[in-house]
Amino acid sequence: AASTEYALYVKNTSTSKTLVVSSIGINSEVATRFQLDTVTGTAAAGTLLTPFNLNTSAAKAASATCMEGASAAGGITGLTIESKIDIAYCTATGHEELRLNDSLRIKQNQAIALQTLETAGGDVSGVIYFYFE
Repeated sequence: AASTEYALYVKNTSTSKTLVVSSIGINSEVATRFQLDTVTGTAAAGTLLTPFNLNTSAAKAASATCMEGASAAGGITGLTIESKIDIAYCTATGHEELRLNDSLRIKQNQAIALQTLETAGGDVSGVIYFYFE
């Protein structure tokens, strides 16, 4: 990922429920600072993801649009920062976790995205744990 590039994106598309984020795990090939933002705009140029339901006995799909940056050379585009939520630093070949303890609540049609800051390139990856209430 390049500096100031969005690597992960989640938008609540439910018509009646709030999306609650428990935690976000991030990994990086090189030392990287990450910034979690609420964002507006239409996410593009990323790869659509299908959220995985950790309750394997339930067949319900999440009412959310989820994306990851397309590759180490390109992130998610079309987003504008609405507000900054948190910043985390991940060491080279390390793992960091934003432990939100179910405190981040995303209302209908609101989105969050994880942006890379001050990185020299390299692959980044992550996972966002969320549920609806």
